[in-house]
Amino acid sequence: MSYYFTNDESLKSEVKKISVKINNLPFSFYTDNGVFSKKGLDFGTRTLLESLTDIKGNVLDIGCGYGPIGIYIAKTFKTVVDMVDINKRSLDLSLKNAKLNDRFSHAYLLSGSSGIPLIDYAIFVAKSILCENGDPLACLNCLTCLRIEENNYADLIVIDGSKEKIKKQHIDEIERTFVKTALENKGKMIYILHLVENATPIALNSLLKFLEEPNQNVYAILTTYNENKVLPTILSRTQILHLSAIPRNDVINNAINNGVSNEDAELLSSIYNDDVNLKDFSLSETYKKIKNLLLEFLEELGGNKAYASFVLSKKIVSQIRSYEQVSVFIDLLLDFIYNLMLKKIKQEIILKSYVKIINGLEMAIPNPQQTFLKILEAKRSIDVNINIPLLFDHLLYII
Repeated sequence: MSYYFTNDESLKSEVKKISVKINNLPFSFYTDNGVFSKKGLDFGTRTLLESLTDIKGNVLDIGCGYGPIGIYIAKTFKTVVDMVDINKRSLDLSLKNAKLNDRFSHAYLLSGSSGIPLIDYAIFVAKSILCENGDPLACLNCLTCLRIEENNYADLIVIDGSKEKIKKQHIDEIERTFVKTALENKGKMIYILHLVENATPIALNSLLKFLEEPNQNVYAILTTYNENKVLPTILSRTQILHLSAIPRNDVINNAINNGVSNEDAELLSSIYNDDVNLKDFSLSETYKKIKNLLLEFLEELGGNKAYASFVLSKKIVSQIRSYEQVSVFIDLLLDFIYNLMLKKIKQEIILKSYVKIINGLEMAIPNPQQTFLKILEAKRSIDVNINIPLLFDHLLYII
């Protein structure tokens, strides 16, 4: 049996729209199966809201459901409300209802596993806040949505933590820019910090101060692949939206149906959780270079470890020069070792197109679990200032 205070994503969805009046103010809400009081505003909530006379300061609505309490308080008392809930369906509905009633939370944290295109979702939320025709979310076709897509909207700042460390200077620049009057006629200003866990401690402290005293017209959208690395004080000041990953086999099949080769679909499904971005990257020269170098290294590792060392220390180091390329190389390497682990425990492997390479690695990597953990630990130490030759020397020592 499913309850509204659990997160049962298998429950059939039947979205309905209800209209209610609270203290003679009209509100509309989307509701669904699996959320509290889906048929209408319950007596207890109505009594609570109609008895409120004044609220000062920010409000945290814990267990927000589809959002009636938080949205009513934000709209009636002109205060900042953050809504949180363990139920993902409730969070999805509260986001739609915030847009429907023109009351978005001032700060969101999009959390998901590696491969989910979090920055794309973050930009979609920004479009939904600003969209000219949102019903309730972004239409994707209006002039505002198109300008955001083209990175041509003055009141939207995006800092991508996958490409560089998020520094205090970035936060200071956002504060200096958004303390001024909005440039666009919407009057709303939005900043996106993609992969906030890649911010420096000083930057996080500055961000926390900014979140504690939000401007009514400023919205923050943060993303993370590792919620455990985000400060609890930041988590408590954001509405967290957990995004579910598409099953990997579905990503592979979708990518193949979209024209990607079996080999590339299998390999890149460890990095991308959607077939569109997967296909785009599969066509890039960067991917082709990394793939060829990795496969040459792994083939030699399974037969001639001395030459594999040469490939890694000379050929790979000379051609892989950036933080992003190193991250992709290590992610793909980890996936091969993960598939070797699957083979060891007699589970079906995912990289079916690379069975020969995986078989060849059995002798070279006798303890894949230990190797996997050591490489993963090395990956966690990577930052934009990484010394690439030293990192690859360390990887060679681990393997």
